[in-house]
Amino acid sequence: MGRLRSGRGRVVGDGHRQVGKRFPTAAGKRLPAAVGKRFPVPVHSRPARRADPPELDVDFALHGTDPDDPSPAGPAARWAAAATPGDRVVLLGPAVADNRSMGFRPPEGTRTVLLLADETVLPAVGGILEWLPAGARALVWIEVPDAADIQDLSDAEQVDITWLIREPGAPSRLPTSLREAELPADAVYAWIAGEAGTVKALRRHLVREHGLDRRAASFADYWRRGASEDRLREKAYGETS
Repeated sequence: MGRLRSGRGRVVGDGHRQVGKRFPTAAGKRLPAAVGKRFPVPVHSRPARRADPPELDVDFALHGTDPDDPSPAGPAARWAAAATPGDRVVLLGPAVADNRSMGFRPPEGTRTVLLLADETVLPAVGGILEWLPAGARALVWIEVPDAADIQDLSDAEQVDITWLIREPGAPSRLPTSLREAELPADAVYAWIAGEAGTVKALRRHLVREHGLDRRAASFADYWRRGASEDRLREKAYGETS
């Protein structure tokens, strides 16, 4: 994981998970007046903000940027790994608290919230834990590649967080941890996000084996093992570099 701090700009908007676009440029170069279809990089986050001075912290999952990491690096990871002081960035996104792109929408009466996520979703999980329904309990499983990526997301009494360390090249530990957990029988809402194959396995278990109503769950694929953002766009839209 890497954290970059942007300053000397104007930051507006608030919300429990903001989804926007990041437009990177190199130091000293003009910001783009017009943006091509391949230039913007999606950012799913609840970044840390400070008003005085105006600063914004954004965490990046640096997949594929380490020489020993065989996975492909996407445009956001490549830019964040190479960023230096003076590089300029534009963040565009909703400036409202009730962000309609936010997938976390538990129905009324929810008593238990299940959150299953990996390192790419840490900012969203932190925001969700600040916006839990009144009286709801949260059971949280988060998988990260290194113990150094563990963050202090919540110390609330009703929040139970289990951190899992994923070994290099090993499959996700989230499906096994979910199968071994004792889950409440009713009034459960699940929010699952992360690697596409893992999200599919978790969804299948909750719906088919645990009997969770599909309407009481939200699922989001943030990335796909073995594929970068570039490759996924090429496959979906026929784009080439």
